[in-house]
Amino acid sequence: MEFLGRNRRGCARWAALLLRRSASPYWAGVYQDIDAVAASGSPFEVSADLGNSSSVDKQVTLNLRNPNLWTGALSCPFTIPANSNPKTYRLAGALPGDWENTRFEIDVGSADGQPDLILDNAAVVYRPDLQPAGVECSAVDPTPAVMLWLGPSYSGLGWGPINGKKAAVAH
Repeated sequence: MEFLGRNRRGCARWAALLLRRSASPYWAGVYQDIDAVAASGSPFEVSADLGNSSSVDKQVTLNLRNPNLWTGALSCPFTIPANSNPKTYRLAGALPGDWENTRFEIDVGSADGQPDLILDNAAVVYRPDLQPAGVECSAVDPTPAVMLWLGPSYSGLGWGPINGKKAAVAH
């Protein structure tokens, strides 16, 4: 991803920390160009874990677009609450036309100078199994980690069914 403008911040523990300076006239955000042809109607899912370590809400927009123009861009604006742990923000939609390249972009709208917007686990995925009705925007809390105590008779891990799916299970 590329950091743009005079607003970049840095990284901590492999997550990007972003802010937009107070009263900044410059655009602030990060983007990744994806050098791949995508046909009209192709369904994509964009997701990013976003949190906010500042005391003010942050305005953020997830975008998937043709890097040469904004016409037909898929966009989802979100408000990231102050002092919030990261949760997954998602955009799903079908491309309105044939694109020779695609840009995934996260815009930081809040020009408040307050650190930090936290960005982690950003992804763009072609999802032929989706049939989005327009542009779908959502936010979900991450699944909490579960600690298992295997006890003194633990003999290892194997593969077995959990809810009808193959998964690692203790035995």
